[in-house]
Amino acid sequence: MKPAAKGRRNSPAIAQETTGSSAPDCCWLPRDAAAPAIVQVFLLLLAGWLCRHALNSDGIAYLRIASYYADGRFDLAVSGYWGPMLSWLMAPFIKVGVTPLAAARIVMGLSAVLFFWGCREVFRGSKLSQLNQTLGLWLTAALSVFWSVENITPDLLMSGWVALACSRMMDESWLENSKTALMSGLFWGLAFWAKAPAFPLALITIPLVFALWLRRRPGDYKRALRCLGLTAGIFMLVAGVWIAALSAKYHRLTLSTSARINHAVTGPSDLKQPYQFGAQFDQPSPGRITVWEDPSELPYQDWSPWSSLAHVQYQLAVMQSNLPICLLLLTSISLLAPLMLAIAGARLLRPSWRETQASQTWWWTSLPVLGLAALYLPANLPFSEQRYFYAAFPFLYVLSLGLLALDEFRGNLKAVGIRPALWVAVVFISFLLPTLLRPWLLGISTRRAGEYAWNLAQPLKTAKLQGPVAGSGYYAGGRTGLYLAYLLDEPWLGDETQPTAEGYLKSGATLIVVHRRHPVAAELQANSRFENLERFWPPENGFSPVGPLAVYRILPGR
Repeated sequence: MKPAAKGRRNSPAIAQETTGSSAPDCCWLPRDAAAPAIVQVFLLLLAGWLCRHALNSDGIAYLRIASYYADGRFDLAVSGYWGPMLSWLMAPFIKVGVTPLAAARIVMGLSAVLFFWGCREVFRGSKLSQLNQTLGLWLTAALSVFWSVENITPDLLMSGWVALACSRMMDESWLENSKTALMSGLFWGLAFWAKAPAFPLALITIPLVFALWLRRRPGDYKRALRCLGLTAGIFMLVAGVWIAALSAKYHRLTLSTSARINHAVTGPSDLKQPYQFGAQFDQPSPGRITVWEDPSELPYQDWSPWSSLAHVQYQLAVMQSNLPICLLLLTSISLLAPLMLAIAGARLLRPSWRETQASQTWWWTSLPVLGLAALYLPANLPFSEQRYFYAAFPFLYVLSLGLLALDEFRGNLKAVGIRPALWVAVVFISFLLPTLLRPWLLGISTRRAGEYAWNLAQPLKTAKLQGPVAGSGYYAGGRTGLYLAYLLDEPWLGDETQPTAEGYLKSGATLIVVHRRHPVAAELQANSRFENLERFWPPENGFSPVGPLAVYRILPGR
């Protein structure tokens, strides 16, 4: 083993790589992680109860697919757009009688626990000091609780597997122990089962880490090549199981349909207007409540950036416009993310700094962050989707504190009067603050929208006022119309960008959900074919019908 690089010996951030920094384990829970892990589980239970009605559009797709698995409806369950693991984990709970939303809360809590474990392995493998590891675990516990209830999606699940895969590859034992190489490949395969972007991320990260090991230990070329084969081989074997299932369904080699659809959404103007979910009325397939359960069946128009020079230029323009969004989303994980990436880039460009890159393993954590950014640049990248970059958290944390191992960085801090302890505090706050403020700044609350839909659904079920639902009914960041349809177990037929009473009459819906301030609400109120259902929400039930949304029933034609 090579000695620690100069400037790290007395660093408060990085422990010597020759000795490691792990605390002894006690009983079933590692001693260094015991307190934050216990607090995390307690907070997950509390948050899960408080957000028991929280819903989101993607979450409904995963919940429905889980129900299909529980019922043995594999024809409806297998979808190229949605990763299968989240639904697989929910299906057994649903099968034994747990309500779908409760099953979702349980599995999202388990996803947070896996994420905690993965982050711990990254911190340990990067040889952070014991203090900074412990602070990182407390930070992980706090953020994972917020993220577990913000959405029902597999992003937290995938991030946990990615963290475990990278921690194994970046550890010395990857070269010394075949089991570590195999486990890394297994974790990459499980990450792909959770969410499709893990596949290209693995294709980016695995060979780059292999190249760094070759540079660090050039004499171990054959051993490194063998470990590369083991990691890549088991990854492809595990991923191949799901690829085979999708290929059998779509009758062609299919890794996923999500990348194709997200790319199609950004199509150039010379193509027809791209399809948009919820911007027109759609009839779901029999057995489904929404066409969103398998977007692969929707009329998205593919386009190739290589088909013409104009398309090449357009693709470059899309990437250019996505770059600031990508930086913004990384900044929503850590306010210091742009600074970390700038310093990492500068070290790669300067030959004198580049020479030490391979010997400082903590720098390798920049690879998954850059890989994530590269994945999302060419396609649709909404600025609200912080969840796309959950996986960057442990690596950005290591980068932020690893800087203290550099003499020049500590010298710069000293020159401006900043002590290392103050920098650690700044790093901690830079991760905690954006996640705490994000729901308030963006007005996102899947909990409020889900609760509102639940309050709407109960009287309708009691009065047996059910049927296909149309209308978005946007409220607090969510489509309450879609949520209501899910809770009523009725098809959601969509909406129009400029809805009209006539359009709703032709949609085939029975129930219409609209925002009271939308112009169409007055049109529905004045039309004798629409009945406002306010009378079914008596004030004594604690839910006032005079809220932001209104539900109308379409009466039979006269």
